[in-house]
Amino acid sequence: REYHDSYNTFTTQLDNMPLKELKKVLTPMVLKSDRDAIRYVTKRIQAEETWKMEANEYEKQRRLQMRSDMERRKAYNDRLTDQSGQLPRPTDATNHTTHVLSPHLQEISVPRAAKTHRLVTNHQDFAGLYHVDHHFALEARLPGAGHKLARDFVERATQSARPGWPPPSPPRTPEPRSARATLNNTRSLNITLGRLPVGKQRLNDVTARNNGSATQLDFATTQNEATAAPPAPDQSRSQLVETLVNDTKQMSLAALLSDSSSKTLRSQKSVLELAPAK
Repeated sequence: REYHDSYNTFTTQLDNMPLKELKKVLTPMVLKSDRDAIRYVTKRIQAEETWKMEANEYEKQRRLQMRSDMERRKAYNDRLTDQSGQLPRPTDATNHTTHVLSPHLQEISVPRAAKTHRLVTNHQDFAGLYHVDHHFALEARLPGAGHKLARDFVERATQSARPGWPPPSPPRTPEPRSARATLNNTRSLNITLGRLPVGKQRLNDVTARNNGSATQLDFATTQNEATAAPPAPDQSRSQLVETLVNDTKQMSLAALLSDSSSKTLRSQKSVLELAPAK
């Protein structure tokens, strides 16, 4: 049993599901309902923030009104004192009370600003929604466009949650645009491939070699998060990295004997008994 109950639910394995299973769970209707839920919560939060802003503005106006009332009462009392023949209240216009405060005390004396989220979806009411907590599942469901769709929709929801009247329009669903298509638009660039600093003899000894510049776009997975690994690619589209034929340079007995960690192989007489290189 997990320490947190949230890890015992079905959604914890959603980011690790293959595309075949995600199509059964994240259907177009489910994703549409998820976006509608974000719009509904965003609308409610926008109304709450608008009322908070109006309440703060009312408190500021009320404070200014109370100060003006006190000034008016002070002037009225001074006029009554003068008409009754009493001595006026001693006042010194040049004497002002000053407070010598350190920079730290001056900083903490300022009223604290209200806490705001950089993204409105960081609010706890959005927890568990697919477009908020499962970007990797959307990326696996819509390869090359799922993560960008969720990120753009969250940013539009943040813009729609700003306080004000009249309220902003609800966030629209962004058009999914694959990151692979964006990279394909750069084919017109003139890219020069330099020669490898390797001799001909060594290149001739290589049994199999993968051209990364030609196959990286087809087999690589785009890393969307800076601190999290991207979802694993489909197994049927994975690239074979092991050589189909044994490499003679790696299978040579001289190369194995030159390794200080393979002392037990010195007694071997036949290279056919050695395991193939990985």
